[in-house]
Amino acid sequence: MNVSKVVSKVDRAFDYVEQGTVLLGIALFVIINLIAAFQILMRFVDLGFSTVWTEELARYLLVIMVFVGAPYAMRNDDNISIRPLFRLLSARTQKVLITFSNIMIVVFSILVIHAVDRATNRTLGVTLATIDWLTVGHAQIVLGVMFGIVILFAIEETILVWLSDEAPITAGVSEPKGGNGNLAMPDGEGGD
Repeated sequence: MNVSKVVSKVDRAFDYVEQGTVLLGIALFVIINLIAAFQILMRFVDLGFSTVWTEELARYLLVIMVFVGAPYAMRNDDNISIRPLFRLLSARTQKVLITFSNIMIVVFSILVIHAVDRATNRTLGVTLATIDWLTVGHAQIVLGVMFGIVILFAIEETILVWLSDEAPITAGVSEPKGGNGNLAMPDGEGGD
């Protein structure tokens, strides 16, 4: 099996992982909105039970949704970076800087996973103030898993950058994978 077939299969597998994070993010977004709508409804309708838990659960799920979005942002170059400045550099320099950036991302992710590993045993028993079935440790487990996926995506990007003969970031306006292309710079008269 040659390298291009292996890269293709890995890319396809990572596409499924990315789609899974997107679906999970969408599901969390819908749940958060349903909880918020329920909370608003309960301000006007008294069903005889407390809904004090809704705000805390929605906030907690929002934090988890951010963790779930990290791998997607890594894979689609939607993360915060200085990569637009790379357009001014040669292809080889771009590859070196992207590789260095991805190494730093991997190191940071490993540190996060290590911190999650160290803290999870202590926090699996720490429940939220209004929700006794959800613990702080659950969010930390999600954090560790998502940063593990970030590591895989950073490695994938680094390999793909070095397998390509082209500059990773071209001189034109680049568009992230799956982006909508709304990155145009205004002209001198303030228009697009």
